[in-house]
Amino acid sequence: MFKKRVSWGTAIILMLMAAAVAVSITIFVCMENLNSQLASQSDREKAFAKFSEVEAYVRNNFVGEYDPDVALDQAMKGYIAGLGDKWSSYLTAEEFQTLKASLNNQYTGLGVSVIYDEEEGVLIITQVHADSAAEDDGIEIGDKIVEVEGLQVKDVGYSAIVDKIKGEAGTFVSLVIEDSRGQKRELSLERRLTTQEVVSTRMLENQIGYVRIENFDTGADKEFTDKVQNLLEAGAKALVFDVRNNNGGIDTVMSSILDELLPQGLIISIRDKEGNEKYAPQSDAEEISLPMAVVVNRYSYSAAEFFAAALQEYDKAVVVGEATTGKGYAQSTIPLTDGSGRYLSTNTYFTPSGKSLADVGITPDVECLLPDDVAADTTGLDPAADKQIAEAIRVVMEGLAVPSEEPAA
Repeated sequence: MFKKRVSWGTAIILMLMAAAVAVSITIFVCMENLNSQLASQSDREKAFAKFSEVEAYVRNNFVGEYDPDVALDQAMKGYIAGLGDKWSSYLTAEEFQTLKASLNNQYTGLGVSVIYDEEEGVLIITQVHADSAAEDDGIEIGDKIVEVEGLQVKDVGYSAIVDKIKGEAGTFVSLVIEDSRGQKRELSLERRLTTQEVVSTRMLENQIGYVRIENFDTGADKEFTDKVQNLLEAGAKALVFDVRNNNGGIDTVMSSILDELLPQGLIISIRDKEGNEKYAPQSDAEEISLPMAVVVNRYSYSAAEFFAAALQEYDKAVVVGEATTGKGYAQSTIPLTDGSGRYLSTNTYFTPSGKSLADVGITPDVECLLPDDVAADTTGLDPAADKQIAEAIRVVMEGLAVPSEEPAA
């Protein structure tokens, strides 16, 4: 096949046409981007104008007394609440400091761990810490917080009620507590700074090591390493991990713990709004090789779910219990210039196999339910008498079983 020769004049004309087309495309793209930015800017200006209009009218006409800073904080809370994401929230400067302390497993509060029962609209107390106001006032595991500072939990939801509970050490908060008999009492509790132990272990019968993880916040990985090593040195032949009522924590802490349990490979991946992978840690080849089970329930959130999912997907552990919450978003803690902050869902988690657990959660390999009246009381149950733990023990015992020898021919 012969190629037709193009004259220099024609070539120059073609190059000029190509350049003109390229310039036109560039101008079009730039104009589209500019129009998009202007539209976005216009929307923002309308929003700011609306806020300024309301603020000015209140300032000039409202007859009552009010604190402008408190009003602004509430406006910000409302904006974030308007996203419809129950995992995101706006935090005042005081609340933001409390959050940062909690990520270090230090809490200024009442000395309790809670889970939110969305159906009933209450906070269920799952742990009462030693030397706390809650312990001093006789609050027990399984008690329910139904009202805080005059606000019903069922009316305002989890984030708003937790905001009310948090505050500076030495200040007081009023609560209405309902016990297991349905009796209610009103209390005024002092907020105190407490440090939480988050990993507890014990050796069960048949040399089965029991490991309860309360959360995956700062320090949990070091506690885990030290305490699991103690179990191994004491002769543990299998491990049962309990992450029921665990509300998650920091993904890097969770990844550090999983690195000790998984073979070489991906642990978790995290992607931003544009789909860019921001974080994809790998485990090394060194791993603990024992029969394992991990126990979950409906109150296992976030990192607790991904801990179980990774062990399940690598066939390292059998998951026992009930379907988990399905929190598949990662939140960023973002400070603002005045000391307040945003706790905003900015990334999506994916399991080692690439699955999102958002609104799905984990389906256990072995389903085993606890009665509703004790589901939130798992820290108070003796592991040997706990139906879900008993099922996990059965599973790992099967892994320890020595196969019988074939009879001689």
